[in-house]
Amino acid sequence: MRKVVLGCFVLAALSLLLPARGLHFDSWAWVVWGRQIPLLELDTLGGPSWKPFPVFFTALFAPLSRIDDGIPPLLWLVVARAGGFLSIAMAYRLASRLVQERRPSVGRSSTADSDDVAGPGRWIAITAGVTAAAVMCITPRWGLLIAQGFTEPLAAGLLLWAIERHLDGHRGHAFFLGFLVALNRPEFWPFLAGYAVFMWLKEPRHRVLVASCLVLLPVVWLVPEWVGSGDPFSAGKQARSEPAWSLSRQDHPWLAALHRSAGLMLHPLKLCALFGLIWGIRQRNWTIIGMGGAVAFWVVLVSIMTQGGFSGNPRYFLLAVGVTTVLAGVGVARLVALASTTPGRVAIAALLVLVTAPFAYLRAPYAGRELSFAAGNATLNRQLEDAVDRAGGATAVAERGKVHVNRGFVPHMAWELKLPIRAIQRKGAPRRVVFTAHYRHSGRPPTIVFGSDIETLTEVGPWRVLEVNGTPPDGLTSSVAAPR
Repeated sequence: MRKVVLGCFVLAALSLLLPARGLHFDSWAWVVWGRQIPLLELDTLGGPSWKPFPVFFTALFAPLSRIDDGIPPLLWLVVARAGGFLSIAMAYRLASRLVQERRPSVGRSSTADSDDVAGPGRWIAITAGVTAAAVMCITPRWGLLIAQGFTEPLAAGLLLWAIERHLDGHRGHAFFLGFLVALNRPEFWPFLAGYAVFMWLKEPRHRVLVASCLVLLPVVWLVPEWVGSGDPFSAGKQARSEPAWSLSRQDHPWLAALHRSAGLMLHPLKLCALFGLIWGIRQRNWTIIGMGGAVAFWVVLVSIMTQGGFSGNPRYFLLAVGVTTVLAGVGVARLVALASTTPGRVAIAALLVLVTAPFAYLRAPYAGRELSFAAGNATLNRQLEDAVDRAGGATAVAERGKVHVNRGFVPHMAWELKLPIRAIQRKGAPRRVVFTAHYRHSGRPPTIVFGSDIETLTEVGPWRVLEVNGTPPDGLTSSVAAPR
């Protein structure tokens, strides 16, 4: 497993050579908060919901900004992408293990030769693993989230690794990995609590670990938010802020959430996952049965949360999707194994490809748009940094007045100017500097005020840097950039 983890980090480091290496809104906020923590200046207002796992790493990387401001963001990107690659590797490992014909023996190493156990043979294990990894790769947003430094793919990798460690008999390792998952997604807390009860009863030697993690979990989620915003529950309120795109604004939010979750995997692959679950039930494979039940519970939980005001963001479902990819791999492999001859197996595999191909073809444009968005966002990030430099540098820009920028780039601007996130894009300042871009990847531009004295300081790509003086009467505002 060490080689797998090392390989993931090597791939993540090499991925920085690709054009799409820019962070997004949430990940930039984590980098900003990581810099503030060693300075005892944590301020979480104005950003996304607090999340302890990434900020732990960005706080460790923060001192390296004294060498170069670009180092901490890139190091976090390496960690996040390594976790994303780990999720793909673990999907392969777990699916190839669970496809064994008998119930996996707890305590048996996952590196055991599959030919040594009762099962369909090594080829069917490889089929399951490759399918699971491939399904994960084509899951909507999976590649985009890996590229932009989000934590959901990483959390999925940790979750699948935890399942493997449980099967290996290393329950302490499994629980700690589950604890790390819970530092990324609060929806996982009920699962960790259930496993904690199991550990407390069945593994008394790990009670200190279990108790420590359960005490630490609410502390690292609530105390920093309390310090940074004055409200320990600010993260939950932020998550229930109901932006315009939130499913909670729909007539039936829970139904919209179910519909969204169903769209995150191709229909034939969902049927294959269901077949894998049915096969696991017939074999009394409690790991597969538990995974299927966990997926169902997760989807219901997120749907209830959406009904209660949460946004139903697709990211909320991705850990369940990660588990489902493993079931899909098992299902495909077991379908192929229904044939007793090689030609029959090839025919079944070809039929599955033919059935899935039209759905994949319809999904292909979305994948292209995701790649385009990742590359475009990275370019805009680099151009924004250049725009700050050409406007005189961070200190000069901050001294000119309050700074406004497109909403999606507020945390990045805070990082560049070494300011709290809430200091960016304040309204009502009589003198301010506006960074505005009208581009398909730039998001909502800041408001420009008619009648103000506007001077163009510089332009870099789609970015225009404007110095705005004066506050005209209320209502004379527009999001359209001032004329050249």
